[in-house]
Amino acid sequence: MDKALNYVFSKDRDFQDFLKTPRAKQVASTLRVRKGPNKDTNNEAEQPAKKLGAGVESTASVRVMKA
Repeated sequence: MDKALNYVFSKDRDFQDFLKTPRAKQVASTLRVRKGPNKDTNNEAEQPAKKLGAGVESTASVRVMKA
């Protein structure tokens, strides 16, 4: 995805001209970089729960239904 965006923006002459202006330096960055899991801890309890896709149930909820 990164390579595709870099390619598209490099071909956009208006955008390249904008980057050369002082106004481009005033634009606030809105990109938020998420940190990955800490490599020092292997405890699954500390890891955030994974989001499940639509129509997908967790193993725990299936076990409850079968009981």
